[in-house]
Amino acid sequence: MTFDIAEAMALTVRRGRSINEAVLRVFSVDPRHRDLLALPGVQIPERALRAALNWFTECGDQSLDRRIERALNRANGVDDAAETVYRLAAEHFRRIRISDDSNWQGWRGVDHPRDDQDVENLVLLTVGRFLGVDEVGVESWVNIICGRPWRKEGNNDAQETKAVLKSMLIGRQTAGSGLIGDFNHVSSSRVRERLSGTEIERIRQTRNKIAFVAELSNYYVYARSEGTEDAFVVRTREAVQASIDANMLFRALIPAADIGAGGDWHRMTALLIMILTQDEKDPIEESYSQALDRLAAAVAPGTFPDP
Repeated sequence: MTFDIAEAMALTVRRGRSINEAVLRVFSVDPRHRDLLALPGVQIPERALRAALNWFTECGDQSLDRRIERALNRANGVDDAAETVYRLAAEHFRRIRISDDSNWQGWRGVDHPRDDQDVENLVLLTVGRFLGVDEVGVESWVNIICGRPWRKEGNNDAQETKAVLKSMLIGRQTAGSGLIGDFNHVSSSRVRERLSGTEIERIRQTRNKIAFVAELSNYYVYARSEGTEDAFVVRTREAVQASIDANMLFRALIPAADIGAGGDWHRMTALLIMILTQDEKDPIEESYSQALDRLAAAVAPGTFPDP
């Protein structure tokens, strides 16, 4: 096992880059074969893995969330905070759209806007996460969730999904449960605290479930576009439609399978931390962890032990 780690790290370490980045790249996707479905992956020692996750939480390649967090610490009042979040998010997503226009060759991930409306949706999503989703409203929130269309998803499927989600959100609001709970941004210090209390085996299993759902989601998307109705498609569709949380998580996981030459370690790590550190007040109907368990059981029955 020590040789496996050394070999994988040797293929991943980059001059001038943090060793923690290399650890997370290896943890996300084994660089020797880049197969998300290969289990077990490289067994990074617990101490090194925890240190790398803490590094990512604090540094995170200057992620949008951390830049907003630092800016909000300097903001004066609610109005200033709203303007700050909107401005930073708009700059971020406009930059992504411009940089991707020259090489876009198909479906992008949930954080890659295709047009001005996509930019606005993603900005509103960010505002909701930091300042509360009540700032966005039901109609806008449904558009945000459904705004990242699956590859070759038919218009009828998209409209059906939107109608179901809107009905569920309005029902929750009518019942007096609030629009979608306290779906707020979590500070980096709070994230590190929650990670420190998470068992290492749960961290590893969560990574494995993310990998399986992301990889096999590609077949599901393709099969749906071709009208296939096999047992896999039925199970996966039921899991995806079981809750708003599962639907949102599934859409976020799909791009993680686009590992390319270096692996989408950043996305996988961000999703891992998001799932493991979600506040108990955040879920709409179930936690992301519960939704991931449901999705993993659907795409790969019998692969993982019951939670």
